[in-house]
Amino acid sequence: MTDLSLPEFAKSLYARFGVREACLYLQDEAGCDVVLVLAGAWLGAQGRRLAPLEWRALEQEAAPWREVVVEPLRSVRRHLKEQSGEPAAGDLRERVQQAEIQAELHSLQWLEARLAEAGKAEDNALCRNLEAIVGAGMSAVMQRVFRAGVEDLRRSGLL
Repeated sequence: MTDLSLPEFAKSLYARFGVREACLYLQDEAGCDVVLVLAGAWLGAQGRRLAPLEWRALEQEAAPWREVVVEPLRSVRRHLKEQSGEPAAGDLRERVQQAEIQAELHSLQWLEARLAEAGKAEDNALCRNLEAIVGAGMSAVMQRVFRAGVEDLRRSGLL
């Protein structure tokens, strides 16, 4: 069981080798909500899993915030990155990125509250949660990256 909050866990896991890249791939190529993927890993690291229909319901509840707040900020940040030759654009990009991070933090905190008592105990909860959230978009390689990241957190004493 982890004593890390969902935001702390997400930040720590995201920093592990390969996890950032896997998350960005899932976001950009498979259309996944990375915040939900990280929440699934957090719940799985605690040995708890949700059924696929429960993850779908959470995704539907989370979608309006992601679509109205997070994704537009991400789009603006990415557009400003393309304007990297202009110093003013770089400063604005950093401020937009901080707003995007705060919006995602809000999502993580909301999910943590929703998941506080959720899920049933299961030995392979991490993989089952990831499969339920991502579906066919989660390759065996990506599952290994997430499992390795969680194991790395355990070895480092964070879990």
